Amino acid sequence: YQAQGSFGLLSPSIDKANIAKVLGVGETNKIPDAGFIARIEEDVPTKFLTGDVINTEAFAEFIKETNIAVMTELGGHNFRFASRRGKPLAIGVYNPNEEIKTSKFRKEMKQYAVSGQYKEDYVWGSMDGIKWEKFISQFGITKAGLPEVVILDAPERTYWQDSSVLSVAEFIKAVKDGEIESRLQEKGPKNPLEEFSQLFITYMPWSLFALLTLFVVVFWFALPSTDPIRPVAPSREEEESKKDK
Repeated sequence: YQAQGSFGLLSPSIDKANIAKVLGVGETNKIPDAGFIARIEEDVPTKFLTGDVINTEAFAEFIKETNIAVMTELGGHNFRFASRRGKPLAIGVYNPNEEIKTSKFRKEMKQYAVSGQYKEDYVWGSMDGIKWEKFISQFGITKAGLPEVVILDAPERTYWQDSSVLSVAEFIKAVKDGEIESRLQEKGPKNPLEEFSQLFITYMPWSLFALLTLFVVVFWFALPSTDPIRPVAPSREEEESKKDK
């Protein structure tokens, strides 16, 4: 899980007031008296591991559940990881060229991800709708209509989208109430080179290892033989033919 976050250790000599400041919890009475494990993220309430902190299974489960940002920026390097965590993925698609509108929209998305009514039901993320225009077109989203929210259940290839609902909270509620129905993800024509590139990025670093292994194997077989060239001994028939001549 190291690749998805950074780990740190607070010295036991640090007083509770400073620990509370580091963790952003405000009051010292929120700090456990014994040893503890906590997850820290900017503008997000600190989450403590409850129960036995030396239980390795509980610790591993805690890390697994919290090793992704409350709202993470999605791209080729982490989309598969974020979209296969047992929950649908709520994506806030934005236009980076419209800075004011985008800033307000992303703030609204993160606020809902932190304190919204259905915050626990989804994995939350944002996506550059200009950079990933071809991808978002599968869900009926155009760059002219950005920003917009879409919910995607990647394993089931279903999604929920409605450009007419502008508020994040209203969109989620409409999905929950069944007012916005699920649809099957469209399969558009794919460029083989683009598809290979996307798969290569998705499965890094294993894809890089496989490519390097293939290169080494091909290079090995392409090397010239180091065995000395020996003359072929003539057969008995050839020797007798020469004698007859």
